[in-house]
Amino acid sequence: MSVNPERAKLIEEFRAWQSSIFNVTRQIVDQREFAAGKEHLAKTLKDMPVRDFDFVLELGIGDERADIQRSISELFNALEYDRGGIDHIVGLGIDISDHEQLGDAKRGFTQGVDISLYNRNIYDFLARSDEDRRLQYAGSASKWQGNFDQVGVAEIDGMHDVLAFKRSIVRGDHARYGFVVQDAGTPHEKVGRDAAPYTETIFNALIAVEFHRFVHELVPRLTLPHDMVVIAGNHDMIYVPFTHYRAKGSPLWKGRPAPNPETARIVEDAQRGLAEIGRFARALGVFNSDKSKIFGRRVNKP
Repeated sequence: MSVNPERAKLIEEFRAWQSSIFNVTRQIVDQREFAAGKEHLAKTLKDMPVRDFDFVLELGIGDERADIQRSISELFNALEYDRGGIDHIVGLGIDISDHEQLGDAKRGFTQGVDISLYNRNIYDFLARSDEDRRLQYAGSASKWQGNFDQVGVAEIDGMHDVLAFKRSIVRGDHARYGFVVQDAGTPHEKVGRDAAPYTETIFNALIAVEFHRFVHELVPRLTLPHDMVVIAGNHDMIYVPFTHYRAKGSPLWKGRPAPNPETARIVEDAQRGLAEIGRFARALGVFNSDKSKIFGRRVNKP
């Protein structure tokens, strides 16, 4: 089957466009110029002939229930119980994930992030340079990818409409490639540019910038057990670039959760009860070395 040269040209143009927008997005994130970056991308979106994506301009990602902090605390506590210490954890990953699910009618679609804890033996985030970390991002896979000590999930707010809209997009053979086919199936099919994939590229860039704006404001508020590097990026939404922050440990960190007072009382009562049983058993000779006694009763020896 012969390749339509016009189609190949349009695909190449579209991929170059995607690459340029991703570079712009990465520059916005690296420089933390979230407000100016969103303004620049918004202007580009408004210049597009497609209006279906405009609602992303009002996107606001948040964490009203502090679910990310909950997940972090649970992961550290679980690790401390399992291994007896957490000092070896120097990397914390917060990655937006494409694992979406339909919640109840009120909340609609929910969006999550993956929370990962990384061991210094896998990659010493605190000792390595910023440049080395950037080289890791640029590679096909970082040294820490998939090598977490613990991983959990948390929900974020604001992505409900985005996810519902993405689910509604019909993906044809030409989806994401920037072209449409006219008179498809005929010997003389024609191709032309499709504005929708170009517009969706800007749409995705605005999601990426808003996610990183959210993480940028979140990191200083996190309660962490000690200094570490926070890596923010994507699990499988590849249009979200990676970046990192050096985060300080907080004196507010409480480590393992304090036991429930009622549970503690029950445990203390049980321990006192066991002590009483022990004293009673010793009085009866249960723990006596003389095996001829059974509960204080003497048996006949052969």
